Amino acid sequence: MSTVVQYPCSQFDYLTSGRTETESQELFEAWMAAHHPALLDMDATMPRWETASYAPFNLQQDIVIVPSCCESFWSGDWEKQTADCTVIRNAGHRDDIVQQILTARNQPAHSFDDEFVTDCYALAAARFLASQLHRQSPYRQKPDEARIKESMENALKAVKLNEPGGKQNALQGAFDEIAMSKDNYYPMQNYFIELTLAAQTTVGEPLRQLLQDSEQINLFMPSAVLETLPETHPDTFAELKSAIEKNKIRFIADDTEPQSLTLLPILDVADHILAGLSVYRELLNVSPKVYGRLNTGLTPALPQLLKLAEMTSAIHFAPLAGWKIKENEQSKIVWQGSDSTSVDALVRYPIDASKFLGFFEFADRFGLQNSQDSVQTSVFALFPGQRSGWLDILRRITRFTTALGKFVSIDEYFSNTVYSGELQRFGYEKYPVNALMEPDENPISQWNELYRKNTERLVQSSLETLLKLLKRPDSGEPLVQQFVEAIVCSGRKSAGEETVTE
Repeated sequence: MSTVVQYPCSQFDYLTSGRTETESQELFEAWMAAHHPALLDMDATMPRWETASYAPFNLQQDIVIVPSCCESFWSGDWEKQTADCTVIRNAGHRDDIVQQILTARNQPAHSFDDEFVTDCYALAAARFLASQLHRQSPYRQKPDEARIKESMENALKAVKLNEPGGKQNALQGAFDEIAMSKDNYYPMQNYFIELTLAAQTTVGEPLRQLLQDSEQINLFMPSAVLETLPETHPDTFAELKSAIEKNKIRFIADDTEPQSLTLLPILDVADHILAGLSVYRELLNVSPKVYGRLNTGLTPALPQLLKLAEMTSAIHFAPLAGWKIKENEQSKIVWQGSDSTSVDALVRYPIDASKFLGFFEFADRFGLQNSQDSVQTSVFALFPGQRSGWLDILRRITRFTTALGKFVSIDEYFSNTVYSGELQRFGYEKYPVNALMEPDENPISQWNELYRKNTERLVQSSLETLLKLLKRPDSGEPLVQQFVEAIVCSGRKSAGEETVTE
């Protein structure tokens, strides 16, 4: 007996293509449910996928899970072939699926703890990722399903005998077998980066709770949000400082200009970058090394300015606006600016981890990038307060093995991949002018106004400097005459004259 999960297409190769969010959730829940330890304890083999397009002839007292997206394929052939099977139609959440199966098998309860159940779900995700690797490269070695089954049988025995060490060793053996198929073909390290996107509406209790619960956070927080945090959310600000002291947070800092940087004077861009860094330095006593913008507005001048501001790397996409460069085979580049100065930049656009569709997108990219990317990187994005069941399971996999991937901080990622990435330079045509990707109400006059204000600011700064020069250090009285004489004297001497005549 074994557990069979249907999928709504003719071939397994098409499983991840064109799925909706609802379909993704149904398929994900069904596949996780099939790996519940109570069901693994019944099965003679590991759970498997079967196409819903036609009924196989080898079903005998099996468990068949039919996600709702497969209902349209159900026919008389399936009714005939599953006459002696336990069939779960319109399958919903994994817990409901498992309970229906146990009830149908006259086992209304099980004794497995939540930790072990989650470990088995992690095994399900690892098996699925291994299948995607093999799909992209059919000549790659497949995991030995018999050995995985043997390891899980040993783990189940250890649980029943209350032997935690034996359970852990057996689980480790199952994950090692899955990881081996990847390591034999592509032994390079895969990197997982989780970005937390902080907005004004999510930096209250959601962010405070996240800071308490998480061991490692890559926080993408605009300086404008951070600047108001001490007054608007003092508890969150205190927790943020505590996370810094515990060394479990890394920042991605922006500039202070909400508009696109593309048409700004370069001195203005530099000022906005330094102003953004000063917010972090003054409030948190940290100097972020990674630059990024949640909305569009990058410019080819940035690599030079970032280097001058002692920022060593950048995020080369805008997650809130959905902006990115054309899909690249590489996850990381060496971004060369207009003056040939370069910084490392992450260009792999993040997957929305709050959606089940993200799991299938990740799996598809994971298999494809594995044979093409020199620094294979998967980036996930969430807002504080959002949870991702499948990302939690992915983290669980990394407890057993980092062969499939390793979660790293953004600073660690750039540090470990310092010599990787192809050199690329982008012109101004690559960067949208409008930060919100929408038509401006005053597309021409706004920049005229901006330059006018910039000129006023420079003139005011020059006059303030001149005023300081014209004041006596002890009394503060103007020394206009002496200042004029000094300027005239300097000019005459440079012209070769020996005397100064008023």
